[in-house]
Amino acid sequence: MSTRIFSSYLRSMDLRSRQYDAFDALGFIVTDEFENGNILDQTYPNVASALTLGSGDQASIAVVTAGVIENKPSTRDRSVTFGVPSG
Repeated sequence: MSTRIFSSYLRSMDLRSRQYDAFDALGFIVTDEFENGNILDQTYPNVASALTLGSGDQASIAVVTAGVIENKPSTRDRSVTFGVPSG
């Protein structure tokens, strides 16, 4: 399901919601392994910073993309996917 649609649905139910693209708004960085990239340590402070409320900000439900398509550290203008464990 589209995260944009789901976030809009939550807002239609009078719930505060914000949609985030992991590769853009949250700053995910992964290794270069196509379909099996791993999240790099630099990602964690990026995500924490993006999701930390500022003074006067109101809390909302964060709706985040899964199965991320993300920028490679070696070529910031190209994308790879990181593996999502099955099971």
